[in-house]
Amino acid sequence: MTTKTPRTIEKVYIVANPRGIPAGIPVFRQMVGGELRGWYEGDTYDGPSSDEPLRRGFLEVKGG
Repeated sequence: MTTKTPRTIEKVYIVANPRGIPAGIPVFRQMVGGELRGWYEGDTYDGPSSDEPLRRGFLEVKGG
């Protein structure tokens, strides 16, 4: 008998564009390490906390 370890599926956050912002303009911006950083539609979100952008509809969850 073999045992299989369950695969862990990580959550990935993809930037959505709920307000229809034109291409080339950041959908939202946040301060990261003292620098203002912008994320564009389709980017993978790697910011400090996903709570607020997720609550405001700027992120879609893929996976887990």
